[in-house]
Amino acid sequence: MSRPKFRRGLQVEPPVVLGGHQLTVTASELNELHGQGLQAADVAKVVGLTGTAAELNRADDTLYGTAGNNLVRVAKAQYDFAVLGGEQGTISLGVALPDNAIVLDGIVEVVTVADSDGAATVAVQIEGADDLIAATAFDGAPWSTTGLKAIIPDGTAAKALKLTAARNISVVIGTADLKAGKFNVWLRWLQGD
Repeated sequence: MSRPKFRRGLQVEPPVVLGGHQLTVTASELNELHGQGLQAADVAKVVGLTGTAAELNRADDTLYGTAGNNLVRVAKAQYDFAVLGGEQGTISLGVALPDNAIVLDGIVEVVTVADSDGAATVAVQIEGADDLIAATAFDGAPWSTTGLKAIIPDGTAAKALKLTAARNISVVIGTADLKAGKFNVWLRWLQGD
């Protein structure tokens, strides 16, 4: 297999692995970045990187923050009945925030209204029961209409949440199974100490 050749003559031996994940970028895709300030030396640095994904994510602060400032981040998690089902219990949405994360506020974007053959309730949580949206009937607010809905953390210190460990955003379905529903959970958060 021949090595891809980039502008300025840099050649990279595939596969390029970054943070334990193989990069699938092509030479032409990287060449498109050339006009945006990417230099051969930048690509060479990427090839030599040995950091983990977590270490690279922390580097985000170095790249975009300044000393003494913390970045506000946004997490998005999605519940989709068609993908995750609707059985009673706690369903992880597969998006975790790290230990000491401080959830400032957020919204829920209901895309498809919830439905059930019984009296199902739906709650959204991260640190503990009912801390983002308390358990409410599927056929009442906020689940009965599409659109943007408020959550408990509202940007005030009194309602912000600080995680005591890394935690997943989860949905809790109670009383009966759901048979439909899709919504996105958007959380604004900071990394605390």
